Amino acid sequence: MGLFNNEKCITCGGKLNALTKAKCASGSICSSCLSICSPNYMSNIQNKSLEDIKQHMDYMKDNQSLYSNFKATDTVGKLLFVDKINRLFYVSDSTLKLYNKIPVVYSFDNILDYEVSLDGETITKGGASLGRAVVGGVLFGGVGAIIGGSTGKRKQKEVIKKMYIKISLNHTYDTYAQLNLITTDTKKGSLLYNLMTESANKIIAIFDSITASSSSVQSTNSMAAADAILKYKELLDVGAITEEEFKAKKAELLNI
Repeated sequence: MGLFNNEKCITCGGKLNALTKAKCASGSICSSCLSICSPNYMSNIQNKSLEDIKQHMDYMKDNQSLYSNFKATDTVGKLLFVDKINRLFYVSDSTLKLYNKIPVVYSFDNILDYEVSLDGETITKGGASLGRAVVGGVLFGGVGAIIGGSTGKRKQKEVIKKMYIKISLNHTYDTYAQLNLITTDTKKGSLLYNLMTESANKIIAIFDSITASSSSVQSTNSMAAADAILKYKELLDVGAITEEEFKAKKAELLNI
């Protein structure tokens, strides 16, 4: 049969290469269309319909524009990039280089919570609804700051295998983003360990600032919506608008 046959890509109609195509619920997709999709989406593409894939591709094209216009106000090495003016951020990911893709840009409003994990143990966790919760330890400022807090007299390991930050998201396509800080055996107190610990401290401080500002924005927006609804109620009471118009405006302001 060879590498090519009469089957065509369901999204663009182009020829398919048997070595690079991917199967989904509605047929097969060519490598060019796959290159538009995010790595997380690609990992589960076999369950996606044609309509789902087209919507995702449109989203990724919009994301390309966000990334092109992104103006970083805060960065932590090549790990985290934040645009506080437009309330956007993105993280680095080794899979991006593997697939030759740009990062997915997220809104501050997508953030649910975030945590630092050390060899599978959550050290600290934060978010708009959590504040800062100490779980298995605590983060202090400065180099070498991640230490055990609830491990009692258990002997602390001298070598760790993995340190990462997981950001849980309220997002259409991604449930979380992960920042991998250490992925190989690393001795505590070593240069790499100290550098990554310092980076973790800086990243958590930035996310603390982001969620605090998001809470403030949400509170302001809620107050503004309440004031607007009250004004429309006054208009309804004097007969300036109908009951239907009032209900429509109220639903719009409350996003329901």
